[in-house]
Parts: sequence; C-alpha cells; structure tokens
Amino acid sequence: MFWHEDRGNPESIITEIEQALLELGIPLLTHYPGHPRAKGKIERIFQFIEDRFVEEVRESVTRLGQLNSLFNAWINWYNHHWVNRDTRCTPESRKTPSVFKPLPDGLNLDDIFCLKDIRKVDKTNSFSYQGKIYLLNHKNNLVYRKVELHIHPGIKIRVFHNREFVEELPYQK
Repeated sequence: MFWHEDRGNPESIITEIEQALLELGIPLLTHYPGHPRAKGKIERIFQFIEDRFVEEVRESVTRLGQLNSLFNAWINWYNHHWVNRDTRCTPESRKTPSVFKPLPDGLNLDDIFCLKDIRKVDKTNSFSYQGKIYLLNHKNNLVYRKVELHIHPGIKIRVFHNREFVEELPYQK
C-alpha cells in the first residue's frame, strides 16, 4: 500500500508485508537507520564480543594460544548461558524445533502472501479488476456484496466473502 497525504499519518498505514506477517502472528520490527536495533545481527555480536569478552581479557592475556583457549570457553558460555533479550532464549536452544511455532493446519500461504483488494459484485454477479471483468459462478450469488480478492498477478484471483472461500478465477492479462 502506498501512502497518500490525504490518508493521514504514514506510520499508521499497514503494508502488504506487515499484514501478511500479522496473519502469521509474526511482529514486524522496524527501526530508524543508525538506531542500535537497526544494526545487522553480525555487527551486534561483534559489538557484544568487544564489550564483554575483550574487556574481560584485555590486561590478562599474553599469548595467542591463551587468547584462543579463553575465547573458546567464552563462546561455549555464550551459546549455552546467554539469554537474548529479543528471543528470550540462548543461542543453542534456538537450534531446537520447539522454539519455532508450526503453521496451523489448513493454512494456505498463497492466501497470506498475495495482494489483497476489495470489490463490490455488480448486478451481473461479476466484478472488475484492472479493467478486466471477472464473472462469478452462478451458484455463488454475491450480487451487491463486497468480496475480498487474493490476487496472484499473472496467475489467479481467489475470491472470498466473509472470510469464506468462494472460488478461484484465472488472472486475465
């Protein structure tokens, strides 16, 4: 979705990707450039190592072998005992499948990761999209009702009414 001045605050507009993530129960975290949370994962771990490990051993290490040994022990501590504030788990525990939530049964990702639009069905039980007329099956009488279109450009349009699937139509080019 694009922001237009007449629509109000641009930060209150929900984008297509944000809507898809919300439907999956995944929060979209956005940050301003230069803000610490906007840094990439690798830069954050390097900063963490510098702040924690390097400061601990700066004055006490005299040989490279000693430094390597201490760093391996520190990495072991980090992987098994450090709890990340965002994920609330240790790096090692993130490898286990129990941390990830499986998708619900029957969830069609095609209906989440698509463009969505609303159309009103006219008196001929059809609607238009991008200048093309789409005729609904006569068994699905939706005259003068609003339908939600799940659009897969160049492939198909899936039609829903009151969150219930109605039918799938080929996309007209």
